[in-house]
Amino acid sequence: MVLLKGIHIVGFHFQDVPAAEFERNEDELMTLLTSGRVRPHIGASYPLRDTARALRRVADGEAVGKVVIDLSWPG
Repeated sequence: MVLLKGIHIVGFHFQDVPAAEFERNEDELMTLLTSGRVRPHIGASYPLRDTARALRRVADGEAVGKVVIDLSWPG
């Protein structure tokens, strides 16, 4: 459970979206991603062992863009 001040967890329930609409949205998003028209900004990437440091940067408001935790082995 994330209890650090300043951290926001945002999500939605896929089951709230009709299947046909979900598929249409997914297809459109994949088209935008593969064409390069939409590119998520990854501000920093941390190995799993540095998760606490990554969360601290987010909590301190120092993170710009997405913060990625790399789960690849050995981490």
